[in-house]
Amino acid sequence: MSPNQYIAPNGYRQLKKSVRYHKLAISEPKRIVLLVSFLADPKPSYELEVIALADYTKGLGSGQIVQTDDVISMPPWLSSLEGKNLERLDAIRINQKVPHRDLVMNRHQQVAHILECWPAILTAHEVEKALNKIIRSLEPKQNETRVRLWFFTYLAFGHNIWTLLPDYFTWPGDQSEPLPSGVKRGRPSKDGKDVGFNCDARMAQLCVDGYKQHMTQGATVHEVYAKTMDSHFGCIAVFRTSGDCKLLHPLGEPFPSIGQYWYHVKKAVDQNQLYIERYGKTRARGKHQASKGSYCEEVAYSMEKVEADAYTVEVHPRSIVTGAAAPRLYVVRLRCSTSGAFVGIGFGAGAEDADAYKAALFCACVDKVYFCSLFGITIKPGEWPTVGLGLEYLPDRGSGSCNAVVEKLRGLVASVGIPPTSEPQSHGSIESSHPRNPTIKGIKHYRVAKANVIELARACVLEVLEFNRSADCTGRLTVEMTQQGVTPTPLGLLNYYEGLGRNAAQTISRNDAIRLFTTPVTFILQRGWLTLESQRYSSPELESMGILSQSRDASCVRLDGYALRMCARKAWVFIGLDVVEVEIRPRVRGSEQDKYVTLQELEEHGTAIKDGLNKLQSRKAAATLSMIHGSTAQIGTHVLKEETRAGTPKVRSASLGAERRILNRKHSTKPGS
Repeated sequence: MSPNQYIAPNGYRQLKKSVRYHKLAISEPKRIVLLVSFLADPKPSYELEVIALADYTKGLGSGQIVQTDDVISMPPWLSSLEGKNLERLDAIRINQKVPHRDLVMNRHQQVAHILECWPAILTAHEVEKALNKIIRSLEPKQNETRVRLWFFTYLAFGHNIWTLLPDYFTWPGDQSEPLPSGVKRGRPSKDGKDVGFNCDARMAQLCVDGYKQHMTQGATVHEVYAKTMDSHFGCIAVFRTSGDCKLLHPLGEPFPSIGQYWYHVKKAVDQNQLYIERYGKTRARGKHQASKGSYCEEVAYSMEKVEADAYTVEVHPRSIVTGAAAPRLYVVRLRCSTSGAFVGIGFGAGAEDADAYKAALFCACVDKVYFCSLFGITIKPGEWPTVGLGLEYLPDRGSGSCNAVVEKLRGLVASVGIPPTSEPQSHGSIESSHPRNPTIKGIKHYRVAKANVIELARACVLEVLEFNRSADCTGRLTVEMTQQGVTPTPLGLLNYYEGLGRNAAQTISRNDAIRLFTTPVTFILQRGWLTLESQRYSSPELESMGILSQSRDASCVRLDGYALRMCARKAWVFIGLDVVEVEIRPRVRGSEQDKYVTLQELEEHGTAIKDGLNKLQSRKAAATLSMIHGSTAQIGTHVLKEETRAGTPKVRSASLGAERRILNRKHSTKPGS
């Protein structure tokens, strides 16, 4: 989907004609939308516009407010940095005194304090005055206008810290119960209607105290009661001659029956808490507690919350080399909680690792037509329209929440939530969408597909496309949606929210997505070729740069690059500050499918090439020795011997001419003539 950048072609309300506006936030309590525009001349500045939510929605619907055709990721005063790899900015500087990263991080520190108060600021009567009040509390003291510009710039451009670069930058009391009467109350005992004791307030409190002390998960009713009678009432067990036993107090003091005990415990302790303490939180929520609603009730925008989880493809892929069963494919998918659509997919071979989750985040960040083309799949732009990260990222407690993934999201998403351990209902939207296979009892078996791991990955991508087009989303429809004829599928809901401008996706550039969420590799540039694990790569863009020709006489140069582990057909290499996409260039002509290899297969190929080179000299020596022995046996030792003579050989003398004529007559004479 498009980012939150709009223009009013003919002006609209307080919006000026053809000015680019960035949507900052929507305040539901105040029913307003905050839009901001930026100016570079005569100095960096902003203009904050507040428009009624009803006018904003109406303008989108009537076409008076439209999304921009182009997407910018930097403010106007930093337009020269558009599309550059700013993470390498300090790496190419010489004799730097203050790194540019330190500059932007110092500004980001001030912005972060305000960001924590942003929800409260949105509810203020005047947003800028509320901002100034917070800025004045910062230490050290800051210029209010300057910090407001930093803050709005940071929000407008997807929480990108590099937009905070300076504008001069250039490249280089409880109620007690009354005392009981002497008449026994309650249901009569089978041993007699007056058998037992009435419970007063003190006894009731002892029952509750004993329960809180002795209740543990898995403890039975009689076990907790017995421990309370011992510790709080001083009862003992008396055995009868008939083999029966009962509880008694040695001094004849009153104590509650087991029914009275649990009556007062249930009266003092909430029923849900009783279930949790006895059966555990998960069982109590699943078996005894009422539903708290659907997962989409707490969200209002597409991409507001995105859940991540992995599942295992049950069938084994076929090994390309042996045809046997290869390690299973692990599939990581990201799902939008609002629309129910899958917005990203990544893969891991044999394990659910961090690279698989980062690959899914890469998929979420880039245009899906481009992503599918990496796997050789052609789709139309409207078949999978999501672009960007969710406002909130909710992984599972496996590899998706490890530091290798979470640290990449710092500053890109508003929050990273971690669900409780062993609580699948806390992650139910994505957990319930995993493929389910029936359990087949009997002899243990496994299945092997006729497809290899890359072909299975392609099939999983196609399954995501099918899911988004056909999954049942009738439970997510509102009355307004049905009145407008919204198709009850994830794709239909995505298009509906996009039409209303209710898209919370955090967009980042493709180059940043490559750097953050793909696997780092090292390319070798040598003798006019760019190689990765001995496999050649090239592209028209790379050739046009002239770097391949320059490297023919140069020594080996190592270049940083990135690739997807499950699809190394295309990769990306950093040339200076530019990111260049390159593709496998086969050494011999073959099928287009031969280019689809995994990064692991490339690594194995590179290892085989190195082993072959290491054995090359010994192999040549063995072949030479074999030739010597064969020549001696077939031709004779005198032929292999040499002698050195001075001067120039006289190969045209009369005697040698006569010798050649005699040899020619012998060869021309036929047998039997």
